[in-house]
Amino acid sequence: MNKGKIFEQQFKKSISKIPDIWFNRLNDGTSSWSRGSETRFQAPNDCDFEVFFGRVLFLLELKNHKGSSLPYSAIRQNQIEKLNMKSKTPWVIPGFLVFFEDHERCFFLNAETVYFHKIHGERKSIPISFFEEYGIEISCKKLKVNYNYDIKPLFEALVEECESNDGNLRQTYYL
Repeated sequence: MNKGKIFEQQFKKSISKIPDIWFNRLNDGTSSWSRGSETRFQAPNDCDFEVFFGRVLFLLELKNHKGSSLPYSAIRQNQIEKLNMKSKTPWVIPGFLVFFEDHERCFFLNAETVYFHKIHGERKSIPISFFEEYGIEISCKKLKVNYNYDIKPLFEALVEECESNDGNLRQTYYL
């Protein structure tokens, strides 16, 4: 199993411990039959998870990456564009949850900020320093092999921000 799928499983296990939360892992965009010898591609999803907490719907794309930056080649262009468009809807928070494996650190960065960075920046990746400055770090604890992510404080903080801003996040543009 690849590292991204392991990260998704660990996230799902961590989030399932939170009371009063609903979440859904969207199916990947392929299906197969004939014992895997025949494959059909479906329309790609905008994100990996839908999470409903408080009055807010979170749309989360999870990424596990080695190194000190997340290359844009690791994110599909349609995800950046569609999640950015959905960020305009009150009470909906789309974003990217990125685990930097080499640093053992996890961050949330909202989709609008990722879109703005890609459109106005001159980089081909998002450095970890950008996540530190404009994202929200998620506490993670290494177990024997896997990790446990303390995601509830992130959800609580973003719900509180939405409640005080008529269902919207403050703009986090950096330019």
